[in-house]
Amino acid sequence: MVISGYRNDGTEILDLESQNINLVKGLYSKISSIIGKSKLPLPIDITILPFNGMVTYSGYIKEIGIDFGNSLAQMVLDQKR
Repeated sequence: MVISGYRNDGTEILDLESQNINLVKGLYSKISSIIGKSKLPLPIDITILPFNGMVTYSGYIKEIGIDFGNSLAQMVLDQKR
């Protein structure tokens, strides 16, 4: 999964397998308060869960040590459109 952007109402996370973008909300902490926007797009290991009509995460986020080049980063951002 890749964090592709932040919105006021949550974090956009792209599932690379399904090509779906999920809007993920934190129950206690916003992902944006943990990971700065300057690192985006950022590949991560995360478990997302449905909860009370929204999508949230387990509280565990691990950055995956892959550095996107400019063209791959642009492809991820284009997927949002």
